[in-house]
Amino acid sequence: MRWFRSTGADGAGIRVGADTPFAFNAPAFPCEDLLYLRSRGTWKSSEIAPHGDGTVLVDMAQAGVGGDTGWSLAGRT
Repeated sequence: MRWFRSTGADGAGIRVGADTPFAFNAPAFPCEDLLYLRSRGTWKSSEIAPHGDGTVLVDMAQAGVGGDTGWSLAGRT
């Protein structure tokens, strides 16, 4: 996408835009939950519940598994 906006009930929020496509993710919990919840390998991601302040992650250098042409046949021979 080239832009996204997230607002609360009061209308305040954030808008991020770029000239080139980017990816974003907005989990409903602090990112620290993924890093510090418990020791590695002792928990499941389904145990993380929405709480507190959410997080907005913006990624312009990586577009998920398969890259930015992995979802279409355009440009393939």
